[in-house]
Amino acid sequence: VGNHYGSMPKVIPSDVIPSFAYGKKSRPSTPIGSVVGNHYGTEQEEMLSLHYKKHAESMPNGKRVIKLTLASKKQIENARSARQLIDNPPPPKEPFIMAKFKNVKGRMSARVGTFTSAKLGVCSKLVIVLAWLSHKGQA
Repeated sequence: VGNHYGSMPKVIPSDVIPSFAYGKKSRPSTPIGSVVGNHYGTEQEEMLSLHYKKHAESMPNGKRVIKLTLASKKQIENARSARQLIDNPPPPKEPFIMAKFKNVKGRMSARVGTFTSAKLGVCSKLVIVLAWLSHKGQA
């Protein structure tokens, strides 16, 4: 069944398809007219404005809804309770006194005039005398 004259002639792609090219494909040329004419920029601006219009229409009542995290909810709750304490302070607590000392009266007084001269030390007498003299000199 073989050919007496040798092998069949090889068919190459460019013989079958005349527009066939060999080698790596080169990238398409840059559309300079569209770049210089800013066609791509205007197209993107139109797409962005359309996107923003859709976004504005999807918002309920024109307000942005912010989903709070657990930490932010706690922080808001703590701030509100702290504000409540500032606006409406609780009544002052009664100081703790042991039961056996509740009915005992104090023996000290903050007024200097209630002490007798026998109880005062030498330094205390000197301070009182100096204060009296300075008061007398100013009158």
